[in-house]
Amino acid sequence: MHQVCGSINERQLDSLHFRLLRTACRDYNYSKSRVELTKVCKRATPSEWSKFATATRVVKTLRDKQPKVLAELLDMTLFEEPHKPGIGKFYDGSRTKWGRQLLQNRLANDK
Repeated sequence: MHQVCGSINERQLDSLHFRLLRTACRDYNYSKSRVELTKVCKRATPSEWSKFATATRVVKTLRDKQPKVLAELLDMTLFEEPHKPGIGKFYDGSRTKWGRQLLQNRLANDK
């Protein structure tokens, strides 16, 4: 149920984001697609911005080792793929499932 509510909020946020872009571009007849609006306005979508903000916080946490508990958690769950050096993935140790789960979703669920 929690994820469904999150999806509704995300859709509403995306809708508001693109309505504002349409207003800025004076596209009142909806002649441009969302992809075109994003390219013309050079703005990240709310989901892209959220992923960027999360990645920035993770890098800062790992670099500064602060807050200590979160830095240790991230260190324990980081897995670097052998065929892609320098590119790491986080895995969810509580489920022992390797994958590409969004870190921001996993951290939100652990609260």
